[in-house]
Amino acid sequence: MGKNQRLLFVDLHRGLVLLVMIEVHVFNAMLLPQIKTEWWFTYLNFINGLVAPSFLFISGFAFVLSGKKKLDEFRQYKFTFWKQIGRIGLIFLVGYSLHLPYFSLQKMLHKATPSEVSAFINVDVLQCIAFGLLVLFLLRLFIKKDSVYIWTIAFLGAFTVWIAPYFWNTNASHVLQSALSNFFTRRDGSYFPLFPWLGFMFFGGVTCSYFMQAQASGTIKRFFRNLSITGLVFVIVGHLLMTEGFFLQVKMPPPNYLFFILRLGYVFLIFSACWFYENRIGLRENLILDVSRESLIVYWLHLQIIFRRMIENRSLQDFVGQSLNVAQALLVTLVFIIMMMFVAKYWHFFKVKYPRYSRIATAVVVWGSVLIFLFN
Repeated sequence: MGKNQRLLFVDLHRGLVLLVMIEVHVFNAMLLPQIKTEWWFTYLNFINGLVAPSFLFISGFAFVLSGKKKLDEFRQYKFTFWKQIGRIGLIFLVGYSLHLPYFSLQKMLHKATPSEVSAFINVDVLQCIAFGLLVLFLLRLFIKKDSVYIWTIAFLGAFTVWIAPYFWNTNASHVLQSALSNFFTRRDGSYFPLFPWLGFMFFGGVTCSYFMQAQASGTIKRFFRNLSITGLVFVIVGHLLMTEGFFLQVKMPPPNYLFFILRLGYVFLIFSACWFYENRIGLRENLILDVSRESLIVYWLHLQIIFRRMIENRSLQDFVGQSLNVAQALLVTLVFIIMMMFVAKYWHFFKVKYPRYSRIATAVVVWGSVLIFLFN
């Protein structure tokens, strides 16, 4: 199995997740409130709730997969080391930029309301991913033995899930500044505190380790069969033990451990389905894979278009409001998906065709934006 072929099913999973993520944001921002009370919307919400676990899982899987090949360069602090540091920093930066109430430090300091500051320092999925990648990266630098590295990740994954209920609603602001406490607790409004969300990323890394072992021993089919069975067991157990009124229901403080097991089970099943699709039907280069490979720009751009106040201090969400029926919301979602597909396609083409110029363009945009923010 060649390098590109190996990665296609990972790209497929991430690309599909990003497309569903666009639907999530469009429906949440623009759908009529009364439609959200319909019986079917509960099921749609559950499906949408698999986006973040999938995104985190794939990020951990992809890092361990690529990090294995770049390990020597990482430890010699060559260009690849600094490129990885830069990428992690960029994810942090993009994550916080999405919540900026003003694109000006002066306005942030003097005009931002307490609620705007609180929204800015909330931890979203990108900050969670960046922090997790930083942990995986540092551990990979200092732990030389592969088995010790994977067992460490597995322990951290289990620990983040186990400790989550103790942090979930804990008020940590009297110990840490809010910008830091938001990484650990949901109490102040963070969407993705590290506990338990990092568990999905760490178990993505552990899954990648077993995948590479199966690849080396020629037992890939058995690996994905076992992963599918494990996912199915997690799903059945999770649903049974979380069903309201069921005699086996297990009640726990949020976040319920079964919340994690159930969603991890679905992620295993979707991940395996993507591999089986590639293996049985075959995958060729397509727009979904382009979306996956340019996930950061797709994630950032569609959110900016929907929520950034650019015209008369109003965003697209402000102009449309929660006024769309299902057909209209689906049409808007489709327009966004097509738009993001073509942005990803042509940006990816530019990066492959002109790698040097794409790096320069990225640096100009990123550092130019930082300077404008600082001195505007």
